[in-house]
Amino acid sequence: MTALSEKLLRKYYANSPHPYRIYEQRVDNLLKPDATLLDAGCGRTVPVLKKYLGRAGRLIGVELVEFTDVPDGIDTYNLISQNFRCLTQASI
Repeated sequence: MTALSEKLLRKYYANSPHPYRIYEQRVDNLLKPDATLLDAGCGRTVPVLKKYLGRAGRLIGVELVEFTDVPDGIDTYNLISQNFRCLTQASI
């Protein structure tokens, strides 16, 4: 997070949990070892999905920007350059 983002977070949401922590807590409670976790708008380095490596059957990140530093075990799809016919209901 940028310095400005941190400052605004402290100013306006000092007493509120960060939305990502709420999301991650919910995933932690629901995720099963054979489940698929799809993160749309996951970010170029898939930071949230990295936390779930080895804890789900499949991890999928979808993003508009090019990916960088994605570890093995996470499938990535770039909305600009990919054809999504490969993501059928049966594959998820």
